[in-house]
Amino acid sequence: GPCNTFTTLIFKRVVANIGNAYNPNTGIFTAPVRGAYHFEFYVAVIGGQTAAVLVKNKERIFAVAEYQSPGFGSSAQGATLALEAGDVVFVQLWADNKIFDNQSHHTTFSGHLIKIDRQVICVFFSEQAAKLKELEKQETEVERQKTEINNLKHDHDEVALIDRCMFTAPVRGAYHFEFYIGTHGANTAAVLVKNTNHIFAAYEHQSANFGSSSQGATLLLEAGDVVFVRLWQQSKTYDNSNRHTTFSGHLIFTMLEGNTPSLS
Repeated sequence: GPCNTFTTLIFKRVVANIGNAYNPNTGIFTAPVRGAYHFEFYVAVIGGQTAAVLVKNKERIFAVAEYQSPGFGSSAQGATLALEAGDVVFVQLWADNKIFDNQSHHTTFSGHLIKIDRQVICVFFSEQAAKLKELEKQETEVERQKTEINNLKHDHDEVALIDRCMFTAPVRGAYHFEFYIGTHGANTAAVLVKNTNHIFAAYEHQSANFGSSSQGATLLLEAGDVVFVRLWQQSKTYDNSNRHTTFSGHLIFTMLEGNTPSLS
């Protein structure tokens, strides 16, 4: 780049392509089966501005952006998506932006199948918008809700971004969570909370431009445990229709009493 139109990024260096669902000639991942999939991508820039967006079919799911006037910077995003067989997922470079990469491979795209079709538990919350489908019709049912929050700022004690964005574990098991926060010309800081315990935090400072930060972890949850993202006091986040600030998670496997994993 920069290119004057949205351009699909083609990642020609393939580390693993089990099942050949990713096409290194087009940069497009095609879902071989119906199920829950996890995707993440990272973009880098030196001395300029970068922005990119993850696309499912024709829908822009979320975006990242980073500005660095003289130095190196990077940004990342990730989410769990429910895909039908034949759905396509890919990354597009935003119009009039550029990316940086070299033999160290700073700019990457990856994804994997979490679970096929039944007993899928996945959740994708966005501070700007979250569109959740009904994924499980037999034992587990997750309903999507839509929430709109713009340029949140809290001048008092830490508060949850929104109560309805709390994830409640339906079963005992191992879960993976990650969140991404954007800022524009200000400090941003947020923390992942399990019940009342702060698990980890993310922080970013940009005096005049756009920046972002992220965190993720795998947690053992009991049925009824809650997980959510809390904005730190005296901080604010930035978001718009491109969904820079997001929260996502999924069940990895259920666990019986005695810490025995169950994949069924």
